[in-house]
Amino acid sequence: MQESSAQHLETEKKYAQAVTLFQIAIAIAAISILSKNKSLWIVSLLIGTCGFIFLLYGFLSGHF
Repeated sequence: MQESSAQHLETEKKYAQAVTLFQIAIAIAAISILSKNKSLWIVSLLIGTCGFIFLLYGFLSGHF
């Protein structure tokens, strides 16, 4: 039971990291739109991609 609980906690941490990265990416994307700065938009895409990787990592580690 404790092993399963620990595994779920680790998976939840990965999901939390993914959500945090998505929120940062959205905030930077909004700033880039307001400032019309394309380089910030690219940074937001990179951070969003990192968030997606964390999401996949959490999903795969929790199911396999």
